[in-house]
Amino acid sequence: MLKPGEGAWAGLVWRSTVEAGAAVDVPHVQVRAESGADPVTVVPELDLGTTGKPGVGPWKKKKKKE
Repeated sequence: MLKPGEGAWAGLVWRSTVEAGAAVDVPHVQVRAESGADPVTVVPELDLGTTGKPGVGPWKKKKKKE
């Protein structure tokens, strides 16, 4: 859980590997802070090559700046 003013982040990775088949372009992704939450649209314009598979890591709480 986050308190007011705190933040979190999650990693989004992809492999732009081109093998056999058509390349997959992704104009946007939608992320949710938790299941059932409203999605937020992010526009990174990903080129997933022919894998077509992004990877997403878990949400992590941002550390406070000192």
